[in-house]
Amino acid sequence: MAAPGPIAARQRPPAGRLVLDHVAHFVPDMGFAERALGALGFVLTPLSEQSLRNEEGALVPAGSANRCVMLDSGYLEILTPIADTPNARLLRAALARHTGVHLIAFGTPSAEEEHARLAAHGFAPPPVVRLERTVDLEGAPALARFALARVAPETMPEGRMQFEEQITPECLWQPRYLGHSNGVTALRAACVVADDVAAASARLAHFAALLPRRCEKFVTL
Repeated sequence: MAAPGPIAARQRPPAGRLVLDHVAHFVPDMGFAERALGALGFVLTPLSEQSLRNEEGALVPAGSANRCVMLDSGYLEILTPIADTPNARLLRAALARHTGVHLIAFGTPSAEEEHARLAAHGFAPPPVVRLERTVDLEGAPALARFALARVAPETMPEGRMQFEEQITPECLWQPRYLGHSNGVTALRAACVVADDVAAASARLAHFAALLPRRCEKFVTL
């Protein structure tokens, strides 16, 4: 496998630095999303079906597929359910509320360490999730691998919040996917809309290990 280029290599942040890895849009119709994003000047990665490791370590279908808009810093994920699995049922439950952004992923160099921190701070996270999907890398199949530390869905009513370790960033941040005609190069911020801003920001600050800061009607982390 090719060594990560400079853009791919920096998607694994140093310990102690919080960065946005990606946000995920949940959609019921991937074809419509593809056409809309193409009209906005984005290049999308090919459709890729996801798999995960179960508790026995066997690779099983996750029941979801995605396409991504890769940026020099972070990316946008377009995610859709394609089967009847526990993971796909979670996606459909979210889609029943609305189509759009349901997930914010923070980058981490170690999902295991984030998992341990969340457990120590009372979040009772489920086991680390290990996702895999096959991609084309320089004309040959390669396995893109990720490790996720996240909390139970009911813990964060604002959406799915997780820490994501990019184990094989070179599989995603390929030069052919990074040039967008609209000039967009980075994911800089994500906004959470909440009825109770103080409660939501306190919960997110606890999750992310950051101090919240008031900015007029907003709170920033």
